[in-house]
Amino acid sequence: TETWRVLVLVAAYVVVTVTFGVPIVSVTLGAIASALGGDMSFSVYDSDPFTRDDAKGYGFLAAGFVARFLDALVYIFLGKYLARLLRIVEGRYLWARLGNRTVVIVDSPMVHRMLEAYLSKLFSQAYSFVSINVHGGTSVDDFVHKYTHRVVRGLLLAVGRPDGRLSALSKTEITTLLATKQARFIENPDYPGHSGPEVVSVGHNPYIDLEIEDNHVALPSFNRRPFLDQFVYRSIVDAPSEEKMQNAMELLVTISKALHTSLGFKGQEALTERRHRRLTTSALCDATSPRFIEKALSPSEAQ
Repeated sequence: TETWRVLVLVAAYVVVTVTFGVPIVSVTLGAIASALGGDMSFSVYDSDPFTRDDAKGYGFLAAGFVARFLDALVYIFLGKYLARLLRIVEGRYLWARLGNRTVVIVDSPMVHRMLEAYLSKLFSQAYSFVSINVHGGTSVDDFVHKYTHRVVRGLLLAVGRPDGRLSALSKTEITTLLATKQARFIENPDYPGHSGPEVVSVGHNPYIDLEIEDNHVALPSFNRRPFLDQFVYRSIVDAPSEEKMQNAMELLVTISKALHTSLGFKGQEALTERRHRRLTTSALCDATSPRFIEKALSPSEAQ
């Protein structure tokens, strides 16, 4: 709504200053001259500007034209001044382009297509100058090739981050951050500070990289059961030792074998040794149900 608010403020300024004849520059200069004891009321605004008042001379006439010229510049650039002022007052990004904004949703195909349709429908009946352009892309696929060359000042990037705390998703999160970094570092060198896109990410991982992201929304994780990764990671980090590392690897191998022989993996007896090793690493993410641990371990080990 920035464009709409600026339009209303500019219209109000024009109506007041033109109706009552009080442009800000001429009024300010007249007040300063009066405070200094001079007689400089700028009555040239009330008469033909090319008519010289012999009592005041050419200096007064020239000052009147200078004041008018400065007031004209105020009228021309007033919208830009007010937009900058609003951003300073509200603590928003200062150097974004004026006008409607563009939002790019970076997530999996299903998520970004649904959000793209939803967000565009929210603004389907808005005026063009207060609407937004919505696009979507996949960080591990087409986002870099389709959108990074179209990054401009004030572009909004809404990034969905996988939970890289899980080993099966760590590479995906790193790829997402790398794609975001490529877009983030496209800036206009003529502006001070950061003059590129604004990045807001959403995900369960509370980690935030301030060089890439302006803000991060950490989704709560306490509503789900902990993943096996979290148990292994905590047990190793709390008191690291070679014995605990070995026990953790044996636990992963045991659980992966249980997964291999469980009902969920029926008909896959022909898995090669190479695929079995892949299964061992993916077990960190897949073993989310306690029934797999109960099948793989004795009650005491499971405890």
